Amino acid sequence: MKYIIFITFVLLSFPAYSFEGDLKSTGNLGYENALVELKPLSFKSGVMVFTMTVNTHSANFDDFDLATNTVLYINNIKINPIQTSNLNSHHINGELRFSLEGDITTDIKITIENMASEAIREFYWPKP
Repeated sequence: MKYIIFITFVLLSFPAYSFEGDLKSTGNLGYENALVELKPLSFKSGVMVFTMTVNTHSANFDDFDLATNTVLYINNIKINPIQTSNLNSHHINGELRFSLEGDITTDIKITIENMASEAIREFYWPKP
């Protein structure tokens, strides 16, 4: 019985999907722009997690709502994040989290609209 419990625990403690190494970026450090980097991290217990890095020298995010302007396109649906990072600095390291039921059946795309001087930023990953 101890072995069955241990095996079950091990299987449940690892993410269903791991996307290590697929860093994507848009933008630059130019005037009123920002360099944005996203990296899929995991998909576990119905939550898809991406690491997010934002660097800028001149853009202002005081009136920017990251949750409203960010959309995950997956499995033929659009999903806004359930958790985002605060954009309260010129150098931000954080996460984007999305709630997703079921398995990943399509490619993955994230868009961020109207962030700094770019109308739309697109990040794309093929289906894992």
